[in-house]
Amino acid sequence: MRHFGEGFLSFIYSPEVQANRRLAIAAAGKTDLGRLMYERGVLRSQRLVTDFIRTAMSRGQLRNADPDLATKQLYALLEAELIDLFLFQLAADVPKETIRAMTARALEVFLAAYGPR
Repeated sequence: MRHFGEGFLSFIYSPEVQANRRLAIAAAGKTDLGRLMYERGVLRSQRLVTDFIRTAMSRGQLRNADPDLATKQLYALLEAELIDLFLFQLAADVPKETIRAMTARALEVFLAAYGPR
C-alpha cells in the first residue's frame, strides 16, 4: 500500500498530470473530456484498487467492510494534504520526501480504520 500511495501521489501531482487534470476540470460540462478522463483514469484506477482491497479483506489483512468506500476513503486520505494546493494552483513539484511522509500519515489513518482488529 505504501508503494501504491507514493506512486499515486507522485503521478497525479507531477506537473504534467496536474495540468491535464486542470484541463479536464475546466472542460467538464462543456465537452466530454472531463467524463472521459474520469471514466478512463479515475474509475479505472479505483476499480483496480478496490479489487486489491477486496482481496486483502478476504484474506483478513484488512477488516471486512465496503471495499468501494474504503477505496474512496484511501484516495481522499492520500490527497488530503495536497488537494487544496492543487485546486488553487499552488502545488508545484512535490518532493519525494514530502510524498513519502504524506503517504505514511494517510496510511496510518486508513489502517486505523480498516486494519485487522
